Amino acid sequence: MDRWDVVTEAIMTKGGGLQENDFHTALGPGYISDAFHIARAADPRAKLFINENLVESLPGKRQELYDLVAGLVGDGVPIDGVALQMHITEVPVVPGVIAEMADSYNALGLEVAIAEMDVHTLNATLETQIYGDVVDEALRAGITDISFWGFTDRHAYT
Repeated sequence: MDRWDVVTEAIMTKGGGLQENDFHTALGPGYISDAFHIARAADPRAKLFINENLVESLPGKRQELYDLVAGLVGDGVPIDGVALQMHITEVPVVPGVIAEMADSYNALGLEVAIAEMDVHTLNATLETQIYGDVVDEALRAGITDISFWGFTDRHAYT
């Protein structure tokens, strides 16, 4: 992650809107916009990404994130991209979803990265296939920043 900075993560519930976290409670829903403006003022050269999880597997959450990001862009918030957290267990990503997300954010003038990716199954062949499919689709969609977590169960959070 040397090339870009992630401003916020896990800001949304599983399709139910913004989480009621301490920032939201104290500052209201505008805290996300404020965070990007503060980060840009602190370092005008930093690449600012919003980071969220499970959007590849939850269509409602995927749409809510897109709506949030499109609103930020529309309001002139200094955001450079969207970073995906992909913690995959057992169920592969539906083919085409990653490319669709990349295309939609690219159309807003934003970059897309995979900030966290790990796959944990009880089937090494399936795990290998999921890694290969995700990386292949991501690269074909123009995503070149991919960070991996826990290639072994020794260091896995699951």
